[in-house]
Amino acid sequence: LEMLRYENKTGTKIGLLVDNVPYWQVVADLICPSSNEASVGKDAFIYQRIIPYSGDGSVILPVWKGPKGTIKFGILNNFRHSIRNFVLELPRGHQTEGLSSEENSNKEICEELKVSRDQITGVLPLGKVMPDSGLTASEVSLFAAEIIGEAPPTGNIGHEGIKELLWVDIETL
Repeated sequence: LEMLRYENKTGTKIGLLVDNVPYWQVVADLICPSSNEASVGKDAFIYQRIIPYSGDGSVILPVWKGPKGTIKFGILNNFRHSIRNFVLELPRGHQTEGLSSEENSNKEICEELKVSRDQITGVLPLGKVMPDSGLTASEVSLFAAEIIGEAPPTGNIGHEGIKELLWVDIETL
């Protein structure tokens, strides 16, 4: 009842704002810092957060070993709608239900680099991070994955906004 009063008084919706199945939900929580009672205090405010459906995700540092011991790292030039611009980033993706974090990272590498599963070797877990704890509660698993082949992969150009796949040396990375 108090939440309805707050909504009516402020014109601010509380609860589920957006349901973007199967990726995430946007929820507006009513925060009452000084109230231990059933009533909403004057210092109440709304805090919006994102709840991912899939939970964790994966970020992968692709490593390609070329001729004569050359080592290159793969970076995607990807269009991101939220900022309406291209950004350089590592391959990443939402967690697929039923897959382990490592299996999910392999799936993302195959999709975004356009490689077959047998080209991925030496997957190394690097830990987990919480990329934006002020916005979402998701953890992201980090991996490095060696890609084998005569030439570095060219990437899945056009897939989910991928413009190009760059292979850079350690200094550029």
